Amino acid sequence: TDALGLEALLSKHQFDTVIHLAAQAGIRLPIDEYSRYIDSNLTGFSNTLLMSAKYGVENFLYASSSSVYGNSTNFPLAESEPDLKPVSFYGSTKLANEILARGLSTNCQMRTRGLRFFTVYGPMGRPDMAYFRIAAALQQNKVFSLFGDGAVKRDFTYVGDVVNSIALLANDLAKQPV
Repeated sequence: TDALGLEALLSKHQFDTVIHLAAQAGIRLPIDEYSRYIDSNLTGFSNTLLMSAKYGVENFLYASSSSVYGNSTNFPLAESEPDLKPVSFYGSTKLANEILARGLSTNCQMRTRGLRFFTVYGPMGRPDMAYFRIAAALQQNKVFSLFGDGAVKRDFTYVGDVVNSIALLANDLAKQPV
């Protein structure tokens, strides 16, 4: 969200690629804290996107989210899904990022690519994620609070696979026509 600091960095160094993974993640914030989504996911993202374009960054990869799919039942989920309807404020901000990036890239010489991650897990993961909460409840001999009826199934992606994929996708993006 620090536009001045970001501009100082980008004006001092010539980057050909920016990989933007910062966000206020998660869908369980109370409504009185939704401004955190606005600050990070909209203001921080748009500052980074616009400054990257201003300073001639050619390639911009960014973290979107599987939350943009909402409650879609069109399986397997596809990037080409024409009717995205997020059901969370978080998912809506990530879809807004995709729209902003697409709109900017059609008006300047910058390639953009959004990465819709599905529940990334691994060492140093977020403590609000289910597997950490289950382990904590077991260790503390407490009851685990289950949301929903237990019928939901999720895909998980290991963080090391995400890192490898980002590197490959960054190289691929640089080869695409502008």
